[in-house]
Amino acid sequence: MRWCEHWDKMKRVRSKFVDVLRLHVRGGAGGMGLPRLGGVGGAGGDVYVEGKEGHSLLKLCKAQPDQQWVGAAGMDSYKYRICGEAGAELIIPVPTGTTVWLEQHQKLLGEINCAGDKVLVA
Repeated sequence: MRWCEHWDKMKRVRSKFVDVLRLHVRGGAGGMGLPRLGGVGGAGGDVYVEGKEGHSLLKLCKAQPDQQWVGAAGMDSYKYRICGEAGAELIIPVPTGTTVWLEQHQKLLGEINCAGDKVLVA
């Protein structure tokens, strides 16, 4: 096997393994309230990272290529419903053994060691 053929084969093999993945997450926006009626808008949805068996970072990368995850928006309050409903939470499945870091501050948010472990990221 020539060197260039070997290099092309190694590039394909390496592209199927993802060790580090950067996600851009944002919690959902809160709903608008009706101040004249004392209404309160619903809270925005939270974003969690949860451990799942059989998942990989490569699957996550293929599922959402732009890697932007946004929680659901809270509902507005209106005349007949003074308190708006909270937005649904968004759960991002990741493989077990994942460590979650806050990139800007180099802060450890949590580790996911077992299936079902959840870490709040936004």
